[in-house]
Amino acid sequence: MAGRIIRAAKKDRSFVSLREQKSVSDIELTNTVRQLVGEWDEDEEGMLSLARLRKKLKEESEFDCSVTKLRAIMRGELGLRFKKIKPLVAQTNRLRCVLCRQQYAMTMLEVLASGKRVLNVDESWLS
Repeated sequence: MAGRIIRAAKKDRSFVSLREQKSVSDIELTNTVRQLVGEWDEDEEGMLSLARLRKKLKEESEFDCSVTKLRAIMRGELGLRFKKIKPLVAQTNRLRCVLCRQQYAMTMLEVLASGKRVLNVDESWLS
């Protein structure tokens, strides 16, 4: 690698200064991405995605980089990764489930109001 740099510097005298400018620019880009990710507000801007981050980066700074470059910065520099989520079963808001939860809540409120102690044990405790 050092040989390549020396050969390139011999061909083009401004190679070293361009390389230094690129490294400074990369550091500024990383700091800008770190700041944008830290200030990200999901209520206003939606769930964080590379496309949304790239759009906001274009709007708020002079940087324009590819999604691949953003992904490399987020993984390598910030330690962040995206993971696809599995869809949840749609039974949680069915009428039967809602009624069962309401009845359970009413029963628990009555028991707590009578002064009894309640221990709530789920399946994870039994294994």
